[in-house]
Amino acid sequence: MGSLQEGLALVRAGRGGMLLCDPTADYYGSHAVTFVPVAGLPESSLALVWHRNHETARTRGFARALADVTEATG
Repeated sequence: MGSLQEGLALVRAGRGGMLLCDPTADYYGSHAVTFVPVAGLPESSLALVWHRNHETARTRGFARALADVTEATG
């Protein structure tokens, strides 16, 4: 699977299953796919990552802005 869209297409075709975070499931929700909450898994987190050889001023600025928002919201 090369992308989220490809994975969802496989699920719609009955050829796979995926674990997604709630916001992603909400965004990509459709009548063709049923999203079922999974209980008993440890908490997860998201992180911003980029290839070290492709870092730009824009990437650093976005990382700083995200850190500022995260710090402000606790």
